[in-house]
Amino acid sequence: KPATTPLKVVQFERVKSEEAVHFSVIICLLVDKLKHHAS
Repeated sequence: KPATTPLKVVQFERVKSEEAVHFSVIICLLVDKLKHHAS
């Protein structure tokens, strides 16, 4: 494995992790709404 990672791969990994964070934030908000709705 080369030491220098191609820029495209780095950008792709970054986008993937950002999407994962975004997704978990949405899930948290939905769960929070459901909790408020239930109580």
